[in-house]
Amino acid sequence: MAMAAEGWLAFDIGGRTHTWAWQAGDRVECGTVDNTPEAVRALLQKRIRQVGRLRVLAEATGIYHLDVVLLADELGAEVMVINPKAAHHFAL
Repeated sequence: MAMAAEGWLAFDIGGRTHTWAWQAGDRVECGTVDNTPEAVRALLQKRIRQVGRLRVLAEATGIYHLDVVLLADELGAEVMVINPKAAHHFAL
């Protein structure tokens, strides 16, 4: 199977765990990751290895999203932080 040119990793940010959804080409996966730098870094590194370009989307939820987006940026991913209220209205 060929490597996808880009992938998306979206986070629903939480205090103890983050729920994530991943898409690269036709491949879609969902899961959770502990809210620790080590666990988040491992997930991001795994996904970066699978694609040429990774885009990370996180909801601005208190302070918990900061570690995720800073790690993603440090590893070379494109980062987007969205306002939860705007996302809610978009989803409706």
